[in-house]
Amino acid sequence: MDFGQFRELGEWLSMLWKNNDKSIFSFGAVLMWNGWKAKCKSLMCGDPFIPESIINRASAQFVEIANPEETEHTVTTGPVSNLPTSWMPPSTTQIKINFDGASNDLQSGIGVVFRNHKGEFYLGRVVNVPRNHPEVLEAMAVREGLLLAVNEGIRLIWIEGDAQQIVKFLLDQSLEVPWRLHHVLADCRKLRLEFDQFHISFIHPTGNSVAHCMAKHACTISRPNTWYVFPPFLLPVLLKDLTQ
Repeated sequence: MDFGQFRELGEWLSMLWKNNDKSIFSFGAVLMWNGWKAKCKSLMCGDPFIPESIINRASAQFVEIANPEETEHTVTTGPVSNLPTSWMPPSTTQIKINFDGASNDLQSGIGVVFRNHKGEFYLGRVVNVPRNHPEVLEAMAVREGLLLAVNEGIRLIWIEGDAQQIVKFLLDQSLEVPWRLHHVLADCRKLRLEFDQFHISFIHPTGNSVAHCMAKHACTISRPNTWYVFPPFLLPVLLKDLTQ
């Protein structure tokens, strides 16, 4: 169904009575949410209340929900082949945090791993979460890493992952963020203010293998887990990183 064909609220309401489609209810929820936001902005900020704009915005968001693969954000900062493919250590004063998200048929998981300038395991955490969009999982992994660093009193960090779009959103606050990422990225932007030094970068997936291993493990557990000594399942990929 092409929801973009409707330009007036009355047309859309008439359609509701003629069709029995589950997508109607999903779109209705998105439309009401956008209408409520527009009304609040009109009352509190004086923004114009334009029904056509509300419908257009809701239509775009509904398409994003219904077809996540088709609305995946593209990266334009250069070919992946030119990106670093090996894990690089941070400075002697920094802790490097690699993050990743993963999913299986049952659930999703996020993983973060902290390492020092020698490449030694410093801290790691895995969290099982309900299945979600890949970008949301990556953003949640960033947030988990930042929260853990704050709680541990770490103030000089370098955070790195293979989710280039998430990295770009955190580097450039002028970029338009998909609605599904608003809340998590807002948390990340607030948390980064807690650090005296904050560096974030993108790496080819082959250089993010330790965090990926953590995220895959998170998909198999029933509750979060934190390690201050590396877990046995992580040893092969840790050694591979150090010998590359």
